[in-house]
Amino acid sequence: MPEQYFRKKQTINGNSYFIYVNNEKYGYEQQYVRNMVQIHGGFLDTTMLPFNEVGQMAGVYQTEWSWSPLLADFDNDGDKDLFITNGFPKDLTDKDFTNYKAQVYGSLASDEHMLARIPIVKVPNYAYENTTGLQFVNRTKDWGLNIPSFSNGASFVDLDLDGDLDYVVNNINDPAFVYRNNTIEKFKENSNYLRINLQGETPNVAAIGAKVELWAKGSYQYVEKFLSRGYISSVDPIMHFGLGNISEIDSLRITWPSSKKVTDLKSIKVNQVIILKESDAVAPVVRPRVNKLQKLLPRLRISLTLRILKMIISISFKDRISFLTSFLKSVLEWPRAILMEMARKIC
Repeated sequence: MPEQYFRKKQTINGNSYFIYVNNEKYGYEQQYVRNMVQIHGGFLDTTMLPFNEVGQMAGVYQTEWSWSPLLADFDNDGDKDLFITNGFPKDLTDKDFTNYKAQVYGSLASDEHMLARIPIVKVPNYAYENTTGLQFVNRTKDWGLNIPSFSNGASFVDLDLDGDLDYVVNNINDPAFVYRNNTIEKFKENSNYLRINLQGETPNVAAIGAKVELWAKGSYQYVEKFLSRGYISSVDPIMHFGLGNISEIDSLRITWPSSKKVTDLKSIKVNQVIILKESDAVAPVVRPRVNKLQKLLPRLRISLTLRILKMIISISFKDRISFLTSFLKSVLEWPRAILMEMARKIC
């Protein structure tokens, strides 16, 4: 969706009352023409929760055509920033043009006449800095991307090998943009990083689909390796993690996609490129799963023991023998559901 008000009116049709009424009648959601940002809701036990749409809250819901949205840590502070390419040499969605075409094309106007009147959308790309995980600030002008262009494909890669990600953009009818990132040079003490070169086994030698988890000073980063990003584009195969002022990584885990083996590392130095091979990985340690009943058993035993002792003290010796014999026999026959219900009431 365009950012400017007049562009919104040029590109978005209003819904008719008939469509609105039918959406309400048949239980359909209303449609909103804007960018959507879907956040994973996590898991409750083993059930995946629904995604949450936070485009407006994040501040990135209106960024024009938006060919190649790329999330990567460009300022090395530990969270993912957002770069978006823009521009359209012939905007066929312009409503003034489509209305005009409906009136004259085929009867009064030739193909050449219509092609010459298709509007041109030459606008800057967008750069957003991630400030709090879910909040983005527009840095297009500050970071030098406010140049009108017909951009589509884009990629990030550390071209000068200095430890921060540079930005490459393909343009139609213009030279490509190559942006050098000067984060390391300007903010060296707060721009630590780790770059990981994963080498998988045949046939997946690029380790596509590998999962990387990083823990450092209370922070957690998770990335899956996929190279096809943006519009008909591919990104740097070396995985990049910004770390801010963190001087050492507590632990790192790679889960390899083909073998399901893992690589675990501890106390890793920052500001380096490390090479990890799937051939050196090991099978993961499978920890036994403890169910709810197993967790409650210690408390259940204590509560039952205290109650039984109170009952035993209050009856005669002869009755105690009879009671214990009947009690032990019945316990062996109790189904799991009864045990769980007793645990719930007692604990």
